[in-house]
Amino acid sequence: MTDADTTELAPTDAAPPRSNWRPTRTSVAFVALATALVGAALTASTGLWNAVLPAVVGAGVLAAAVALAEADAYRPLTRAVAAALLLPAGAGLVAGVGYALSKQISGTLPVGSVFVVVALAVAAFGAAAGARAVVSADALGSAASVGIVVTAFAAAVFLPLAAAPVVGEFAETLYLPVLVPDPVPAAEFPGALLGGVARYLLDPTHEGPHLFSFGLVCYVAAFGLWSALRAFPVADLLSPDDPDSARRVVDPVRAFAGVCSRWGPAALFALAVLTLSPGGFEFVPSAVLRAVSDLASVSALRALLFVGGGVCLLLAAGSLTVRRLHAATARDAAETGAPFVTALAVVAAIFAFRGQLLSALVSTVADVLPGELAATFRTHTVAVVEFYGPEVVLLGVAVCLLLAASVAVVTVYVAVVAGAVTDRATGAAFAGGGVFVAAAVASTLGAGTALVLAGLVAGLVVRDAGAHGSTLGTEVGRTAPTRRSELVHLGASLSVGVVGAAAAVGLRGVVQSVPSVSTGVVPVALGAAFLGVVLFAAALR
Repeated sequence: MTDADTTELAPTDAAPPRSNWRPTRTSVAFVALATALVGAALTASTGLWNAVLPAVVGAGVLAAAVALAEADAYRPLTRAVAAALLLPAGAGLVAGVGYALSKQISGTLPVGSVFVVVALAVAAFGAAAGARAVVSADALGSAASVGIVVTAFAAAVFLPLAAAPVVGEFAETLYLPVLVPDPVPAAEFPGALLGGVARYLLDPTHEGPHLFSFGLVCYVAAFGLWSALRAFPVADLLSPDDPDSARRVVDPVRAFAGVCSRWGPAALFALAVLTLSPGGFEFVPSAVLRAVSDLASVSALRALLFVGGGVCLLLAAGSLTVRRLHAATARDAAETGAPFVTALAVVAAIFAFRGQLLSALVSTVADVLPGELAATFRTHTVAVVEFYGPEVVLLGVAVCLLLAASVAVVTVYVAVVAGAVTDRATGAAFAGGGVFVAAAVASTLGAGTALVLAGLVAGLVVRDAGAHGSTLGTEVGRTAPTRRSELVHLGASLSVGVVGAAAAVGLRGVVQSVPSVSTGVVPVALGAAFLGVVLFAAALR
């Protein structure tokens, strides 16, 4: 055998292909199975099936949406489907958490039930999303952008339609202090508002020194100038033969405009506070205040600054758009437009099938509510639908559901980016943390000691097994023969958990033997003792 024949057998430090960088199959199976079994046991012991089931289903659908938003294959289609899945995901989360919260407020369910529902939903999301290692900042950011787009589009359609009947019913005339000081007919209010804004910025007539509006105009000019100087090679355009001499003038101007752009919002906030405060400008010398006020009252200067800044902003935006269009491909355009297409389809479906959708929605909600409350709900629903119209009501519901799903994704994204979850196996960390919290809270809702301890052990072991499987998947690939190593590691983790549980049970007996200790404190102390023992054992490993 020659050296060439043994080249493939030589040891190498090369990592597995990136497509193989996922948690191992054994760890994924254990995380999913343990989360499902312990979650089902906790749900059965607390009697929260009606709340946990829809919340868990919604969390699973949300995990699928996150995975599709980041998928590489058929990306425009997957982003469109991800946007569509946010609606049922939000429906499941709102239905489960809302049901538990309403029952808890009414006293039907004990305090803490909603925390169990939320924790198990988080666990389900982590277990489902962790299977494909999509709980990353990039994947969550992509899903968040999809959610924001589809929610904003639906809200942009809903808000004017919802405001129209309110304005028509309750306001024959409208006014707005400073901008529209004199009441005008409701139909003329939009035009009057635009005129008031233009007058406020360019030729103010209200009482006061007009410094805040002048500050707004100056900020528009500074930000526009800074944007234009960044977007265009101004020095080369001004002096093609000697651009260096032009840069000695342009660069300081751009730096000054940049400083004004960065600190302008803080200055505007201070001006707003001083303007709204009685005697806010009394500390300024009268001569200085008079000079600045006279300068701020020059309408020609305001118009020059505002128009100049606006033109610069338009030029900078046009330059940026042209560059992006030049660099973008048809695939990029399709990926960007996919969420808009989904949002448009949702709105169109609501208008096309508003009768059937509203009837199904009302029937579903009424079937869940008790008899008297269901009748009240139907009565109020009829009144709301008569006032707004079925399509507006359905659009409002859709916006709320999309917003709930988007907020959930953004919350997880912020937690990952901020480092609140630093584990490499983020999905397993969410799954284990959710199971652990659910078990800890379930101890106050009547769950048995054995089940609580099993849940606490399972939560920690799920996180540990997921982290180990993620490490192996990154180092040797998820298809490598790692089952024996993982089972040994899993056995060691379970042993630590069992030791901690046994120590906690022993401590429970000691605590219960003390007459002055309330029995309601024992479950909490039990969980704290167990966690302390496990953390101590983990630190010694």
